[in-house]
Amino acid sequence: MDSHRYTHLFDAESREQLATINRALLDLEARPDAVAAVHELFRAVHSLKGMSASLGYHGVAAFAHEVETLLERVRSGARPIDGEVMDVLFAAADALEGGVERAASGAAEPPSSAEALARVRRAVAGAAVAAASADAALSDTPEAAARLDDGPGVLVRVRQRSGTIFPGVRAFMVLQKARALGDLVAVSPSIEELKSAEISQAFAFRLVTPLPPAAIESAVRAVGDVDHVMVLEGPGRQRAPLYMTPTDEPLSLPHATRYVRIEVSRLDRLVNLIAELAHERAELEQLTAGRREPALDAAIARTSRLIADLQGEVMASRLVPAWHLFDRFPRLVRDAARQLHKEIEFTIDGRDLEVDRFVLDEIGEPVVHLLRNAVDHGIEAPQVREAAGKPRAGRIVLSVARDAGRMAVRVRDDGAGIDAGRVLARARERGLVDAGVGELDDAALLRVLATPGFTLAASVSDLSGRGVGMDAVQARVRQLGGEIRLETAPGAGTTVTLRF
Repeated sequence: MDSHRYTHLFDAESREQLATINRALLDLEARPDAVAAVHELFRAVHSLKGMSASLGYHGVAAFAHEVETLLERVRSGARPIDGEVMDVLFAAADALEGGVERAASGAAEPPSSAEALARVRRAVAGAAVAAASADAALSDTPEAAARLDDGPGVLVRVRQRSGTIFPGVRAFMVLQKARALGDLVAVSPSIEELKSAEISQAFAFRLVTPLPPAAIESAVRAVGDVDHVMVLEGPGRQRAPLYMTPTDEPLSLPHATRYVRIEVSRLDRLVNLIAELAHERAELEQLTAGRREPALDAAIARTSRLIADLQGEVMASRLVPAWHLFDRFPRLVRDAARQLHKEIEFTIDGRDLEVDRFVLDEIGEPVVHLLRNAVDHGIEAPQVREAAGKPRAGRIVLSVARDAGRMAVRVRDDGAGIDAGRVLARARERGLVDAGVGELDDAALLRVLATPGFTLAASVSDLSGRGVGMDAVQARVRQLGGEIRLETAPGAGTTVTLRF
């Protein structure tokens, strides 16, 4: 198979999966008990692995497989979610992103990929040790079938949901949970058979515990992917249900929206063809003007409506939800904040607003500059904010909205605002303003800040200091025929608005 034909499709699909991975990681970091985030992570990594393998990008596929193994340990509870494992997973996400880029370009793997792989494997090894310890504890459990029917305690029968992912791991987690509730005296089928199962299954165990049936059921259900739970008191042959939960109602999910990828140039050609078709319709109307032929007039009217509808659909097909671009920004803000030891709450408004794909692609770089500026220059350090009577965590809001027929993208922070006095002093040093200028309003402030090479930073960092941020933003916005506006207030923060 000629994989080069599919390189662009692979790159686009992979970036969607990478955005999902980063979104799930941020959710998991905020809520370590978010089981749904772990499932979402696993599915995205698995999809990325499959796409990479199918196109012969075996390096990316192999790395994704290692990440899958770690996520299996996390899902099974063998590897707790802590700061260390989150750092490993974030590093793995970065390595996957780099791997996708290099796979598409044919470049070799850098040393950083090997380092990320080693970190993932160390995390897996640590989880394996914990799992082995738990396995050893369970291996002492008697598993004679006779003890299930006639042993002490209660008999618990469990049936997993149809289609459970890694049913063996889930069953093992149920047994671990049962072990924490009391004395697990018998299991059927055997633990090894349960662990190796590849399809959803039913199993049973006998448990000696002072807990009531409702508490046992709740603990079993907490593991997830459970369809039925039945608790029987006394010998199993009595078959008298003490507590039983009904089958769960299936979730009612909306029909998923499906997408196909079309080159913008093809849509542009379609728009041109429709324009020509509209022109031919106009000529036809002129040729038939004055003729009283109701059938012909009706046909022309129907054609006009169809052309108008077709034009509207083609134009609408250029639109995509803003989240296609914006979903990668929470990770950027999170990493920048950690690098600068700041606490930031980042919010995105208008994710579902549909925007022209070309414009959306082009505004990515300016928004990155604005967000980095907000993190680095806008939001103060936690202790500084506290001293000023502000919450420790700063707030940055990225929004997109329609504004008088135009698209408005805003980056707003509640930081210290721009020190106009410092900007004016530096501008005088560089001869950017007349000596008689006493202050800078917001518009003048923007003109100075967007001057190539202008910066207030004392040193260059990974985030800023080279004086290209606002200059690059203004240049790109002007290329798109847009405008930029800045509003700032000391101690209250800064808002930058881009209109297109």
